[in-house]
Amino acid sequence: MKRLDKPSISVYFVLILLVPAILVAAFLYGTFRWDLPQANHTSQLQYGQQTITVHRDGYSIPDIQANTELAVYFGLGAMHAQDRLWQMEVNRRRAAGTLSAVMGKSTLKSDQLMRTLGLKQNAQRMWQQLPNDQKQLLDAYTQGINYATAQLTTLPIEFTIFDLTPQPWQPIDSMLLMQLMTWDLASNMESEITRSALLKNFGLDKTNEVMKPLVLNGVSNLTAAMDSSRLGPYFFNREATGSNGWVISGQYTASGQPLLANDLHLPNSIPSIWYLARMKGGNLEVSGATFPGLPFVVIGRNPNIAWGITNMMADTQDIYFERINPNNRNQYFYDSAWYDMTLSEEKIDVKTEPLKPQEDPITLQVRRTRNGVILSDLDPRLKGVSFSLKWTADVQNGGTFASFNRLNYAKNWPEFKQALRDYVAPVQNFLYADRDGNIGYLVPGMIPKRKPYDGMLPKQGWRAETQWPDWIEFDALPQQLNPEQGYIITANNQFIDPEYPYFITGDWSDDFRAQTIETKLMRALQSPDGVDINDMKQWQNDVSSPGAVNNVALLLNQLTPGQASPDLLARLANWNGEMARESVAATIYTAWLYQMNRLMVADDLTRAPIPANERQYLNVLTQKLDLAFVSNTLNNTTSQWCDFVMIEPTQSCNALVNSAFDHAINALSARYGNDPDNWRWGAVHQAQYPHFPFSKPERSATGISYFNGMLSTFFHRSIAASGGEQTLNVSPSSFRTDAWFMPFYGTSYRQVIDFGDDTQDAFINTTGQSGNVFSPHYDDMITKHQNGDYIPMLESKALHHQRSDGGNL
Repeated sequence: MKRLDKPSISVYFVLILLVPAILVAAFLYGTFRWDLPQANHTSQLQYGQQTITVHRDGYSIPDIQANTELAVYFGLGAMHAQDRLWQMEVNRRRAAGTLSAVMGKSTLKSDQLMRTLGLKQNAQRMWQQLPNDQKQLLDAYTQGINYATAQLTTLPIEFTIFDLTPQPWQPIDSMLLMQLMTWDLASNMESEITRSALLKNFGLDKTNEVMKPLVLNGVSNLTAAMDSSRLGPYFFNREATGSNGWVISGQYTASGQPLLANDLHLPNSIPSIWYLARMKGGNLEVSGATFPGLPFVVIGRNPNIAWGITNMMADTQDIYFERINPNNRNQYFYDSAWYDMTLSEEKIDVKTEPLKPQEDPITLQVRRTRNGVILSDLDPRLKGVSFSLKWTADVQNGGTFASFNRLNYAKNWPEFKQALRDYVAPVQNFLYADRDGNIGYLVPGMIPKRKPYDGMLPKQGWRAETQWPDWIEFDALPQQLNPEQGYIITANNQFIDPEYPYFITGDWSDDFRAQTIETKLMRALQSPDGVDINDMKQWQNDVSSPGAVNNVALLLNQLTPGQASPDLLARLANWNGEMARESVAATIYTAWLYQMNRLMVADDLTRAPIPANERQYLNVLTQKLDLAFVSNTLNNTTSQWCDFVMIEPTQSCNALVNSAFDHAINALSARYGNDPDNWRWGAVHQAQYPHFPFSKPERSATGISYFNGMLSTFFHRSIAASGGEQTLNVSPSSFRTDAWFMPFYGTSYRQVIDFGDDTQDAFINTTGQSGNVFSPHYDDMITKHQNGDYIPMLESKALHHQRSDGGNL
């Protein structure tokens, strides 16, 4: 009988390491799953003498029911705390500028920016402006958060890793999140500086090819643009925001009642920005997407109306250059006199690195003029230049909270308008539909009147005529009820009347997505059956790239014969223009257009004598694909951006096209190998869902990471994604060298609503309901979302009836 060999030393070594690791993993798994809510389960909470019933469906979406609204708000607060406590903690710390007390110097710049903006002081003013009934409901919601937090035997693991115990939630924290939401959805400041830097270095004609056409309002605006060359890139790393929305009158629908569709485009994250919920109690009955930390549905429906939101891109921020007294840095000039700045001091606690002595808090002096806070103080590189930021949320913002809450109760168009009358910011376009067959839109919010200047360039803060004289009156804001055409489409594009008397923005998105929606609608109207909710779902998930087939034909026509292999030419020539996961042509096309974009801008940056800090900012334009810019260049034989001297000293788009193709193929081969079958769009276009702060820096849009991403495998998620820059299912690529083709931004929430059949209403989130990595609902919606699937928005009437009768589930 053959004797078995003894296990080798290496086997013993593996066992010594593996067994304890398995035991530790099992312990962590059991410990941090202990308090997880159960799906397909009904539980009860007490709010004083009132009983709250919460039923979670198979995706852990709560249906919260009670006899009064206050009890329902208490229940929503409890659900938010159960599922999203770490996310809420991070967001309130980010808004308050206290991240560094937990995460150290990696978040110091964020804290300095937020302290300078003064979001906490603004939030305190919001709370003071809040009507008593709104304070009461926010108190109930806050009690729910703190009740559920106190019931947890184990906090989410992030708290353990950082040795952090959360302080009780306060109503002011919810006001802080309103301020943060407003800041994140406004980016006109960046546009002003990009536009002015382009203008100075490349002139008006070239600037207007890259951005929306600019009209210079006199010498002073031009002077401000020239001066802006000294602005640095310190503040400008936020992701863009967008959205699609449309509403169709019942005259065109299969059900004979209005259809409303909405999807919001925001930075990807895990957990998602949104939290789905259904609520019923007292006069409140509403379903849709909530924002953890706030006690209302932001986008959704009630029994009578439905609403969606798209970013209006309204210009609510202005950069002002300030003239500082050379003998007193705390005085600024305005009109004809020197004025003292308002000064304040902030102390920022910064967590000390291990094995290093405790450091004193960092002192930040905040200076403010009549225009706003001096942002340039944040960047020591900006010697000799001072600029301030004026934005609407810094003026007043108390009405927005009440508006969102009252919107949840509105029963008709007049109540819808009244709910939004005191809305301040962020300025959004609200789409509307109701059970009586009406459709409409309304743009509420405080938009400044600007004359003779618009908001497209930085201004001279010492000139009285650059000030905001007043706000556009509510009744003069863009709005429409039951338009004659029978539908409304908005996709961040300029859809309002060109003759509208007031300046709204110079930052409209291009018409690509809106035109795609309208084209699909016109085709659907040819059918005698009418448009139904399945059409809406298909359109939301459409991945056809606008103009792609035409662009490919133009590109191939200019390609030198023999430059590309027959295989690559055939793939491109036969492509249908869809950014589908299995498509190789989609990858080649995107890489080709990106290289055109990069080479056009890099060529001019190489030739122009641009200051180093300004070049650093303009280089960002070489790291993205601006589909409109490249498409317009291809279709415009006189484009000035084709003066491609890297190849030849004459203007030639042909040379540019050929060089870009070579760069694209070489880059694809270097990254993914020489076999084009490995270049499938889904293989290279992996949507990233970063966790803050444990994802790897190269897998995070912010670049901020703790422990250098060592826990990324545990917390981070990614998935093969379809879609592209301007598809309806939007999924723009990053072209950072460490994150090629990776989308960090996309559709954060989808909803489709049919007032002809409530059972057809549906929504979907990006990742899952839970922010707890040990929960099965941490990421259980990712695949459904990417595959274009949905979840019923309303529970069945049978279930509602059973529960209202007190039956057992």
